[in-house]
Amino acid sequence: MILMGDFNAKVGAPKDNEDLVVKQHGHGARNNRGQKLVDFALEHKLTIINTCFKKKPNRKWTWRSPNELHKNEIDYILTNQPRLFTNFEVLNLNYPSDHRAIRGTVKLSKQKISRIQFTNKLECQLKSEEERIKYKDNLKLLLSEPATCQENDTVQTCYSKIRN
Repeated sequence: MILMGDFNAKVGAPKDNEDLVVKQHGHGARNNRGQKLVDFALEHKLTIINTCFKKKPNRKWTWRSPNELHKNEIDYILTNQPRLFTNFEVLNLNYPSDHRAIRGTVKLSKQKISRIQFTNKLECQLKSEEERIKYKDNLKLLLSEPATCQENDTVQTCYSKIRN
């Protein structure tokens, strides 16, 4: 599961017993909403991906105040499978917004489809020499007889005649 968005929460650095949820690369100080987000992540066994990757401070903030004095990291990606993520980035797109876009890179691998293994060995039911000779003689007899199918016979009728 991947959960991402603007949580308006500042998570900051990890505290005691949060190392599964908040990794060592948090940004800023935690606020009340940040604590609620961490509690939610702990309850649902989610990792905050933003805190997993070391980045320069100017590449961590996702929101700036209208007067551009305050910059905070408040947009997050949470997941229950952090090992799938190979990178996390805050993008500096040329778009008129107080938020910067975030991107997590996920490594997907194809599941191997098991294939049926075929062998070229034919199972021969004619193991004794006596059975082979008997089968060979019956086959010669059947092949020497002319086909008993008529022109107006259906395939099924013709098959039944040959089989019997």
